Amino acid sequence: MTLKIRTSMLCTLVAATAIGAGGSPVRSRNQKGQMIDPNRVVAVVNGEEIKGAEYYRRMEYLSGVGYQAGRTFLERSPRILTLQKLISERLKFSLAKSKGVYPSDDDVEAELNIRKEDNPKVLENWAAVGGDIDELKYQLRLQLCEFNLKTLGISKTDKEIEDFYNDHPLLYTIPKSLKLRLIAVAASDDTKIVDQDLASGKDFATEAQEKSIDVSKTSGGLLGVVSEDNLTPETQEALKNTKVGKTTNWLTTAADGGKGNYLKFLLEEVIPPKKQDFDAKLKRTIRRKLMVEMGQIKNGNLSKDLEAERTKIKVEIKPYASSSPNSGVDPERTILSLNGEDIKGAEYFRRMEYLEGVGIRVSNSFSELPPGFITIRQLINERVAANLAKDEGIYPNAEEVNAELEIRKHDDPKLIDEWTSAGGTLDELRSLFTVELVRFKILSFGITITDTEVENYYNLHPDLYTRPKQLKLRVIEVPSTVDKNLVDQELSSARAFADVAKERSIDPSKVISGDYGTVPEFRLIPAFRTALEGAKIGGTSKWAVIDNPQPGDVQGSHNFLYYKFLLEDIIPAKKLDLDSALRQAIRKVLMVERGIAKNGSLEKLVDQRLAKTKIEIRQPEFADAYQKYLSAHLKLQGIN
Repeated sequence: MTLKIRTSMLCTLVAATAIGAGGSPVRSRNQKGQMIDPNRVVAVVNGEEIKGAEYYRRMEYLSGVGYQAGRTFLERSPRILTLQKLISERLKFSLAKSKGVYPSDDDVEAELNIRKEDNPKVLENWAAVGGDIDELKYQLRLQLCEFNLKTLGISKTDKEIEDFYNDHPLLYTIPKSLKLRLIAVAASDDTKIVDQDLASGKDFATEAQEKSIDVSKTSGGLLGVVSEDNLTPETQEALKNTKVGKTTNWLTTAADGGKGNYLKFLLEEVIPPKKQDFDAKLKRTIRRKLMVEMGQIKNGNLSKDLEAERTKIKVEIKPYASSSPNSGVDPERTILSLNGEDIKGAEYFRRMEYLEGVGIRVSNSFSELPPGFITIRQLINERVAANLAKDEGIYPNAEEVNAELEIRKHDDPKLIDEWTSAGGTLDELRSLFTVELVRFKILSFGITITDTEVENYYNLHPDLYTRPKQLKLRVIEVPSTVDKNLVDQELSSARAFADVAKERSIDPSKVISGDYGTVPEFRLIPAFRTALEGAKIGGTSKWAVIDNPQPGDVQGSHNFLYYKFLLEDIIPAKKLDLDSALRQAIRKVLMVERGIAKNGSLEKLVDQRLAKTKIEIRQPEFADAYQKYLSAHLKLQGIN
């Protein structure tokens, strides 16, 4: 059983009364740009400062970051996701204006007053994490736009609201809840030790801190108040026979004798079910819920209208090329323009920091984390690894970094052009290679591999050194069957796929005419591979369909996305020649594998250093969350 550290306060401080169903406001605007300063110190690691220029530029191109579309994780850089989000929001504003439902300043002020009435500390909480009133009002205006568009032409009477409340008592009854603490252990022998300690009078919370392997150990095993409905049937049954102040018998997560953990709960309090009062707040919530549901039936989702609006708007993403990364992190730099309205760096970078719905893959699950938090964590870990390398005398020098750059240029002659055309500088590229070399040199410290070992490994693992079949693709993504049919009509009229993608696709690649790049076939999700079956070079795929449910959708409804590919080329599988570059690559793989066996993983080495490192985060929104994360993480790793 694993419990996550809550970081939702970074993203959802004003979500308590979000308009309609599933609203998820986050901070987005900072028109003053007071925090977007390349020279501002974001964090300090053992006296070394991490400044805004590095922080924001690294954040733009974080790898391994993306969002969850149904059951599929789609990797996208925060830069692309932020541009996509800002464009989408401006489209909603434009659509609301065209339909005469754009919220006035008075509407926004009224909504703000509702939020303050529902939560008197909303402004205090917002300011505590660095938000200003303009950011909050922008987000409220966006929510009002979405609500007004979804509910266009819809109204609900007071009687309909009251009837719904009376007809659905279970919806408005707070279920029975339990205040619980937990001790989780990994072996049956550990359960006996815990039982002995508790029987001797040891406090449950203290025992949880010392013996539990769950992250809740940092708070004495406290799980808080949990709805009984959210517990497993086995846990519910065990707690039914437990009195307040007493503990359950041991439960196990192991199925049929397999591996699992052992769980013991302390029942601290029972909160009986309670029907919610039919007050003004609940009436408003029910009214908005019913209006949104009726609006989805009558008006459908907004995708079609937004795409129609998109055709009327001129979107221009401003190129960035500079020898200085500081000039890129400029609150006054124009990032993109929509029908002449400039979106500046202040809004772009601040929005990126707290982008909602974004996160990373952890094992087989999706963990939602703001890009700002991910960036700070990554930069801190890199600094700690660099200090470790320096202490061991293996920190890469300038000659080694330049040599690595030459190797990469030899492997990919377009590397520099592609990097600089995306706005990167050579110093930034060297910095990334330095990070990679630090990782390699720490992991492979004290390890040597002979030429014979390299050749043997190559011969014993032919599959590893066969370049997989690759496909060069373009893609068109559309949100409706109407758009799908329009795309088919245009393609059948011999219009170029790239032109149709640029005009009709909603995928971020539309700005480069749908260029999806050259990708190994096995990396495509099954739906895409199936759609491409039978496609010939120069031909298009069948349509792939992915269900992408959105927050606020009516239960059981669908939000399908449709994808069509142009197959531009097929690069067949090919056994790689054992040339000097491949020899060096295999040597590095073997050195790292043996190094991990001898020295331990880099993560473990960094964790051990983190426990001794003085870290000061001057980004107040993330400082407390990071310290809680680090404390729980190190305890889970058995590091005090």
